Amino acid sequence: MYCKKCGKEIDDDSIYCTHCGTKQSNRIEKVTFEKELNEPPIIGPPSELKQKVQTVNLQSDFPPKYDPYYKKEKDLLFFGILIFLWGLVPLFISKSNNADVGSFGFMGFSVISAVIRIVTVVEVVKVAKEQNRDPNLWGVFAFFLPSIAFIVLSTKNKLFIPVVLANGLDSKQNSYLLTEKAEIYFSKKMYSESMRFSEKAIELDNQNEVAKRIYNTSYIELLNSINNDEESFQTVYRESTESQILKITSFHNETIGASVYIDGLPAPDGEYTYKSGSHKIIISDGKIIKRFYYQKIGDLVIEKSDDEIRPGDKAFLYSGLVAPDGDYNTGAWRQKIVVEDGIVINIKG
Repeated sequence: MYCKKCGKEIDDDSIYCTHCGTKQSNRIEKVTFEKELNEPPIIGPPSELKQKVQTVNLQSDFPPKYDPYYKKEKDLLFFGILIFLWGLVPLFISKSNNADVGSFGFMGFSVISAVIRIVTVVEVVKVAKEQNRDPNLWGVFAFFLPSIAFIVLSTKNKLFIPVVLANGLDSKQNSYLLTEKAEIYFSKKMYSESMRFSEKAIELDNQNEVAKRIYNTSYIELLNSINNDEESFQTVYRESTESQILKITSFHNETIGASVYIDGLPAPDGEYTYKSGSHKIIISDGKIIKRFYYQKIGDLVIEKSDDEIRPGDKAFLYSGLVAPDGDYNTGAWRQKIVVEDGIVINIKG
């Protein structure tokens, strides 16, 4: 792997760079049960490379496009109409024959209108940022024309942030930059953006394993963020240790009995372990018939049938080998488990 600061090559398991002494803390690590993987860090370009990037012109790789996964803010249309109708209230106040009612009416209207205007500006700026639009421009728009700002913004799609490449840098260096941006977008749950930036990073450097992981994880999270048409059904997507995308559709979020599909077809019978290392499911006739939870305790993995560790649960090492006999601390106060022949036989404490 490479140092995240100076960019020089160091050992894969290094905690500190042997060249500049920087701690390698920003690592993406995933554990499978076949073997323990120490994934390389998200590689950033050397500091001198970052300084060079600031001095070059950035050119758009392709013009902004709309995000097809974005759901328009239809609720804004409703609130925009309400604010418009609120603006008609002075017409009714002016028709009042009581001077005191008219005076107090206009005062109350002015105060409420000021509050509505402030709330509208805040909400419009928030939505404009989500749609990757100029928040300052939309904020001014909302201040002077709050109802129209709501109505217009409700019809807008989300713009893609254009992918940019730095002049004077080679493909691998640009790939590093795009991977770094993809990680930032992923941390902000901007999955469409992290997918696009990591996809371009992979195109520039097909050996960029970090970008590939970000792309795959973003894809899963994006699919999971899409709401279902029917509230009684829920669809989630999980990636298996065999890099299969599992589409799991359940009724009222009931896992047992949920239908599982791979590439649009019912999943073949067998066991599937989530790549995240959290669960294992057993499928028969395209449906989940059993689910197991994985809990990591030191060097052990406990395969549980429910949330709690119970006698009879399996215990094995990350390598997949049966856990040696002995007592193991669970991390809970004074609690230990006793393992024999790869099975939890007792819980102490």
